[in-house]
Amino acid sequence: MPDNGNQDSEGPAQRAVLECKRVRAAAEMARALALRSGDPVMQVRRVLSFAGVPTILEDFWLPGNAFKGLSAEQMAGYHGPTYAMFEVEFGVRMVRAEEKSARSRPTHRKPCY
Repeated sequence: MPDNGNQDSEGPAQRAVLECKRVRAAAEMARALALRSGDPVMQVRRVLSFAGVPTILEDFWLPGNAFKGLSAEQMAGYHGPTYAMFEVEFGVRMVRAEEKSARSRPTHRKPCY
């Protein structure tokens, strides 16, 4: 639920995929995903906006072999829940996800136009 107003006034989150690329897992990422260092992983970065205001920057990492062929266009074109797309398109059922969040203080800079 939103802090102010109600969910109907904000509507669903708008998702903008900024990046979806296949890279090699660094040691820390490999450990977290039970892979070997250097194994392929998919790195996805997207912004969630509410009522047109960019609010959340998400980075997620997926085992590359399980998500071979995942693209930014595919993610942007799927209008349902992301985990449902993973199950339907890749046969991967998400039973657990680990989230780490970092909060940063807003800066009071003038917008650049």
